[in-house]
Amino acid sequence: MPAAGVIKLPDAAGFDVGAVTLLIYATTYHALVDRAALAAGEKLLVLGAAGGVGIAACELGALLGAHVIAAASSDDKLVFCREHGANDGINYTRDETTSRSGSRR
Repeated sequence: MPAAGVIKLPDAAGFDVGAVTLLIYATTYHALVDRAALAAGEKLLVLGAAGGVGIAACELGALLGAHVIAAASSDDKLVFCREHGANDGINYTRDETTSRSGSRR
């Protein structure tokens, strides 16, 4: 394997974590950058935002400068999403939107 195709894992990460992390983040990056051409300032709605791919989308969307709106089934999950870059959240069991500060709209 050429050195360019190798990524050093942190000592605390096993091969299973490394493989899953690379797969999830690489796929999400491809979807947001290569396919959707997400640009800074655009809005990104992430469905199932508290799952593995959803959290990757929240983090990468925020890093790309998007306004990230997380959709999840509980307030606890939306708090988790905001800790990972979401600006706003929609609890789709209640049909309410909350901002990063927790205020409802």
